[in-house]
Amino acid sequence: MAEAARFGITLPSAGTTSQSPVLMFLEQRLNDFPTSAPMIFEKFDTFRTQAGQAAQDVASRYGRPVQEGGEIGSILQTGAEKGLAKFKRDQTKLYDAAYDLAPNATGRLNNVMELRAKLKEDLSKAPESLLPSMKAALDEVERLIADSQSRGGVDLSTLRQLRTNLRRKTDGMTQQGGGDAVSYLKTVYKSLTNDMNEAVVNYGGEDAVKALSKADTYTKNRQKFDVEPVYDQLHRDKKNEVQAFTFLMQGTKEGGAKLKKILRNIPAAERGDIQASILSRLGMTNPAGQDAIEDFSTAKFITNYSKLSDSAKDALFGKSSNRKDLDDLVAMFDDIKSADAFANNSRTGQSIGTVATVSPLIGGLYMIGTDPSNIAGAASTAASGMVGALLTPYVSARLLTKPEFIKWLVKAGPQMGKNPNSAKFHLGRLMEISSRDSQFREDAMEYVDAFGSALVEIHNRAVEANNPDEAPQVEINQSPAANSIIQSLTPDAAAQVRQAAQ
Repeated sequence: MAEAARFGITLPSAGTTSQSPVLMFLEQRLNDFPTSAPMIFEKFDTFRTQAGQAAQDVASRYGRPVQEGGEIGSILQTGAEKGLAKFKRDQTKLYDAAYDLAPNATGRLNNVMELRAKLKEDLSKAPESLLPSMKAALDEVERLIADSQSRGGVDLSTLRQLRTNLRRKTDGMTQQGGGDAVSYLKTVYKSLTNDMNEAVVNYGGEDAVKALSKADTYTKNRQKFDVEPVYDQLHRDKKNEVQAFTFLMQGTKEGGAKLKKILRNIPAAERGDIQASILSRLGMTNPAGQDAIEDFSTAKFITNYSKLSDSAKDALFGKSSNRKDLDDLVAMFDDIKSADAFANNSRTGQSIGTVATVSPLIGGLYMIGTDPSNIAGAASTAASGMVGALLTPYVSARLLTKPEFIKWLVKAGPQMGKNPNSAKFHLGRLMEISSRDSQFREDAMEYVDAFGSALVEIHNRAVEANNPDEAPQVEINQSPAANSIIQSLTPDAAAQVRQAAQ
């Protein structure tokens, strides 16, 4: 309860809090009664809303969550574009550092001339079809070669400016959907870069060569490990927003390596939004277009979270303080995920009062060796003779969703189950706790009134089930535990207990 409260969550019932199989079974049955169902539904609905809000709060610590896959894909593509732009800036800085170490270098554009020969050869094979795409590149090549031949080469400073102009031109054409013409211009850009690098090697000293080698190595590695597998794959010309999202989520199934590679190439802002969005969707039964809080399910959250590999979780959510909060929330959800597993509509309504009354003692019967398979049967059998003294579904639901009663039951129940003679003290404590709330006090009194007779009857039935030929029946007057309880009750309540037990 304290862990849930840290996230702003009030656990809805005693069964959810204690994970007692008996109490969870009871609460499922209480939900079948018209008198108690609205109360049970309201508590669990409030819990579901609070749990959904808690998940959103943790997600928001990473970034701005969105719900639809297409939205996440758009964020991913925007981040990839920014990541690629940063790569190009870093690449330029490294090459500029090398070029600055060879200020007097001059290039004769041998690589550009080789490119011209190749382009013309290709063009000769289909001149009418290829010329529209190749014309811009051929014109650029002819101009560069003409300037180089007229001056015996081009100095490095001018080559750098020409290359910058060419990059801006290709970028502009790309934004306008330049198609194949852009691809050919990029081959000119690459050949011009190679000529510049050769000039640095020929005219620069050892430091220039090392700087150029550093830039080449950086470019080669980033192209292989980042540009081709991530940036190129996420380019808007290749994938739409939904396809980009699918590309991302495939990484969650394959392990953390691919996912880590994708996210490390995304700037922190977009990466945080992606992390927040994926976390936000985990608990939604139908993520597309739904409300992340109103459509939240703790069971769905745990199921989806468990499908992520450990390496994928690390790649997605890191190991920061945010991850600690996430792990705590997951652990808390996991502790209560089995609440729905105890639904059993074959039980009769009469057994509700018995189980509600004696639930603290069930643990004690386990401890003293009573066959657990006989406990439910003992409770049902005991019900038929004690209806008048047992709790109604409405009172049961009211108690089992009362935080003060939950705290008392979780603490006192195991102790009474292990040592029934302690019941007098614990039931007295319950009356003290309930004394300030008139409705709670009335419900608690009904609980205490039913407890003594239920204790004796459930004991007799359980022992009889285990040892039908030998089991002695414990009478009300022979039971120290029952007498201890009865002595703590009012005369009228004690009379009711004795009458129900006879």
